[in-house]
Order: sequence, then C-alpha cells, then structure tokens
Amino acid sequence: MQTQPSLRLTFHLKRKATYVLGASRVNVLATPVPSYSQDDGAMAYNGITSFEEDGDTREYSLVDYTWRTGVQTSVLEDPY
Repeated sequence: MQTQPSLRLTFHLKRKATYVLGASRVNVLATPVPSYSQDDGAMAYNGITSFEEDGDTREYSLVDYTWRTGVQTSVLEDPY
C-alpha cells in the first residue's frame, strides 16, 4: 500500500450556532492509519484539533475510531 500524506482540513462555519468554543474557523490535522481491510483500498484517518479558551488549550482527537478530549491549563510560573 502506498504511503499517504497527512491532510490539513479547514472548515469555515457560517452560522454562529455551529461555532466551536466561539471559533468560526476550525483546523483539523488528519493523519492516515492502516485500514483494517486493505483489499478495498479504503483509508482511515486519525484527526486532532485544539482551541484556546480563557487561557486553556482544549484538544479534541479521533484516534482508532474513539473520540478523546482534554484540557491543558496555562500556568504562569514565577521565574524567581
């Protein structure tokens, strides 16, 4: 099977009701993974996207057909 490149997908959401965490533009990085059935030529992809909200980074991913989400809190440390 030929190696496939990763894809960067950009979605522009026009209706405010469909915005994701207030964002009207969503970028998704999709990386190919081997399909369970390589005979039919199908390709499966894992995807990841992240958003900044109130100093936190919210990350959403689809890996092996399973949705995952996480939050990384920004912490400012005193350098002294």
